[in-house]
Amino acid sequence: MGGPAVSVVIPVKNAGRFLDAQLASVFSQEGEGRPEVVVVDSGSIDDTLSIAARRGARVVRIRPEEFNHGETRNLGAGESSGGLIVFLTQDALPADGAWLRNLCAPLRGDPSVAGSFSRHIPRPGCPLPLERQIVEEWPQGGGLDRIVKRVGSRRELEERKPYFVYFANTSSCLRRSVWERFPFRRVEFGEDADWAERVLLAGYAVVYEPSSAVIHSHDLSLREQLRQHYDYGRFVRAARLAPPITVGRSAKTAAVSLRDDISYARRKGLPAARLLYSLPYHSACVLGRWLGEHSEALPARLRAALSRQKKILDGAA
Repeated sequence: MGGPAVSVVIPVKNAGRFLDAQLASVFSQEGEGRPEVVVVDSGSIDDTLSIAARRGARVVRIRPEEFNHGETRNLGAGESSGGLIVFLTQDALPADGAWLRNLCAPLRGDPSVAGSFSRHIPRPGCPLPLERQIVEEWPQGGGLDRIVKRVGSRRELEERKPYFVYFANTSSCLRRSVWERFPFRRVEFGEDADWAERVLLAGYAVVYEPSSAVIHSHDLSLREQLRQHYDYGRFVRAARLAPPITVGRSAKTAAVSLRDDISYARRKGLPAARLLYSLPYHSACVLGRWLGEHSEALPARLRAALSRQKKILDGAA
């Protein structure tokens, strides 16, 4: 193994569904030796802790109410020792034995690279609308072209902010020296985009590395999709990623997405039955985002009920 040693940090809660296969893959990566793995558990009541112990990961435990996307990852990073810090979500499975080596390669090849992140491959059975979005609409999610992002000024970043700040802690690698200078901040959503914005403005580069891939896609219910997009809408507004979405634009977005799903299904020769989920899926997504962007006008109790992140923090989701 050449270059800095690697630590893998995985925040978890009730991760038993995926954790055994995930850790088996992490510990069997090619060309990296055995990485240090730190699992930060926020109150699991399933077999997460026994799986982590059996696989040889070190477990750090916190109370459920202490979880925060940014600070919990900082805790795990602080408990680790590698010069490169890899973050995984509990439902992201390395796609092959080269995942870790390829994810770390951009940082080892260029000292100006602060971080890199992986390509997503939809899980088998992924809903058609989400599968199409990952494969065809998200060049920094499912795209096959490597992307290196640098900015020369805040103005340049603001002109294409959604493109520049996109960074996915689903599977990412950070240079420890940069993380020590720019730790994650305490945010409810989008700690990775917030971090990317700060390091880009400091003169570093970030890299989308498609040769490193994880099998990952959400299988949320329609209710959870709405709540997830509610939180995303709040984040979009707070981070000023786009102008406020209107009802007309929301309806147009759903209609265009439905049209694209139909075209995708025809090209792939998929059964028409797989399209039945498209209309309710896109409706939930655009409604959730609209509610999130206009959350300040909603009653406090409704805001709390709509937020998926709050429910996760409270242990109800």
